Amino acid sequence: MRQILSLLILVTLLGFMLACGEKPDAEPQTEQEQTMQAEEGHGMETEMASNMVVDPVCGMKIEKENAAAQVEHKGETYYFCMEDDKVAFEQNPEKYLAANQ
Repeated sequence: MRQILSLLILVTLLGFMLACGEKPDAEPQTEQEQTMQAEEGHGMETEMASNMVVDPVCGMKIEKENAAAQVEHKGETYYFCMEDDKVAFEQNPEKYLAANQ
């Protein structure tokens, strides 16, 4: 009787340990879902990258919508991290454009 009780306790403990072990991962994604997720992430990176510009005076990378100033020069729009850079650029744009090429 004692052996049967010990065996029953052992089986119960073993079942409990297996049930409390690692939880199964979420359903594996299909290849199509993985591709869509990767493309969404890439799209966000591309959008962020296309929104970034370089201040031609100081070389700082800034987002277009956060630029302190901007100016049109020969059909191009240039963005600046501060108003002083815009003023310097307007005084001698060729100097800064040549330095960045």
